[in-house]
Amino acid sequence: MASGRVVGSVRDTSGAIVVDAQISATTLGAPDGAPVEARTDRDGAFALDLTWPGGAPTQVYLDVRAPGCAALAWPALSDPRAGGVEPGTTLALDLVLAPGFGLRLLVEDANGQSVAGAEAEVILNNTVAHACSWPSSPWGRRSRPLTTDVEGRVEILGLVDLPYGERYFVSIRHPERAEAWIDHAEALPREAGWASTRVVLSPGHEMRGTIRGAPEGAAVLAALRDVAVPGCHGVVRRAITDAAGQFVLTGLREGEHTVQVSGPGVLPTTTALHVPASAPIALEVPAGRVLTVRVRGKGAQAVVGAVATAEWSGGYVEGPAGATGTVALVLPCASRVEVCVRPEGGRGLLGFAVIDPGAVAVDLDIDVSACVPWTARVVDDTTGADTVGDCSVAVRPVGADATFHF
Repeated sequence: MASGRVVGSVRDTSGAIVVDAQISATTLGAPDGAPVEARTDRDGAFALDLTWPGGAPTQVYLDVRAPGCAALAWPALSDPRAGGVEPGTTLALDLVLAPGFGLRLLVEDANGQSVAGAEAEVILNNTVAHACSWPSSPWGRRSRPLTTDVEGRVEILGLVDLPYGERYFVSIRHPERAEAWIDHAEALPREAGWASTRVVLSPGHEMRGTIRGAPEGAAVLAALRDVAVPGCHGVVRRAITDAAGQFVLTGLREGEHTVQVSGPGVLPTTTALHVPASAPIALEVPAGRVLTVRVRGKGAQAVVGAVATAEWSGGYVEGPAGATGTVALVLPCASRVEVCVRPEGGRGLLGFAVIDPGAVAVDLDIDVSACVPWTARVVDDTTGADTVGDCSVAVRPVGADATFHF
């Protein structure tokens, strides 16, 4: 595999050197998905050696945290036609961290015993737009989960005072215990730049079930979400079916849940159920057809991170292209499906296709090397003044008549 480096320095907004800042770097599509980590030295400097999966251009992300500072998520956004940062590149960055605070958690059971191995995850919840987000990072709308030590303690760095309409939601999970959460973590009392609280995890319930209708031998994912969780917390428990289509989910809270089933050749379905269940459950899933999208840039290089979205009447699925520039989606067999391929970040359009009902398997190749940036201004027809401002999209000529798909 090809390699590259990220070097630089970290300071705060006053210009002071930040010593011992935590730096995590990730290349999109890396085989193990694990970040490369380093800390700043006494001069505030850092250096990380990264691997480029497959030797192809890829996206590079940094997550930077330090006590008393806000987190900084730095995406190395690049031209989607090139597919990302070139292998062998040395990125030199001078990073500045704004003021922030940290969160210290002590996780115990109902008897006051420490719970080691629990995961704490922070979600930035926009209570006005009813959407969750986190600064651009490979972990999407969440922070990277951190694990409690043998004393049940964990420290989360990089939080900030939030504007109106936003809040921190902290999920604390353990495989054998029911999930706990902290809502509005930013409102906890602080001392010397740290907010601290104790979290109690109660015993969790178990659910067993069987998934029927999937292709023989397919490993199907059952993902359970607790509908009582505030905000848009999302899935909290996952299990993969065995050869007999059976699965086990543990550490569940009592109450109403939804379970989403997905996997190769399986159309994603969602079912409501109650925990604990009186008996093992059986879920029937409809078969689907597989769409394989391959995205290529200049020189037929794989475009990593491009997002393919397939939409039909009543539903949609989407997924990012991996290290080979390929993404596989499962579609309904009897529906007309529209497929859009966009660069990572969502701005512009790299490709568009319509898939008619009936085809069992569909291969779609998107060549984005011919895409060109195009800038438009929207103005008032009477006054000539800007009405929206500048917008940028990507267009691609199709055929000799030079029409465009948007």
